[in-house]
Amino acid sequence: MAHGHAQHEELDPAELEREQHDDPKPSATAFALAVGIIVVIVSVIGLQALYFAVESDHAGSAAVQASFPTRTQLKNEQLAGTGGYRWVDKQAGIVAVPVDRAMELVLPDLKAGKNPNTIALPAAPPATATAPSGSGRN
Repeated sequence: MAHGHAQHEELDPAELEREQHDDPKPSATAFALAVGIIVVIVSVIGLQALYFAVESDHAGSAAVQASFPTRTQLKNEQLAGTGGYRWVDKQAGIVAVPVDRAMELVLPDLKAGKNPNTIALPAAPPATATAPSGSGRN
């Protein structure tokens, strides 16, 4: 034991003081722990709030998307409207004809060199097909 005591006498006083103060203070450790716990709790609460805000926005946008027709539905509706005869304006005598039939009606005039904007189409659909009465769009 005397040998260990002699070693402390040989140490530099500054080194001896550093050796005695190497342990952290318990109050500083407790403070750092408390701050760390508070930061974790605040982070978890903030992330939960962010998650629920984004989730409610996403649910709202899904409901909005569900209320509008899809592109395919719109295209099918448009194609259905081009496949048959229907009244566009019954009072003015304007009907919609199928695209194929419209091309048959316009093509001879186009070949003759007439301006497509001035070509007069027949006032009524051919006798084989009649415009629907009261069905379709008014």
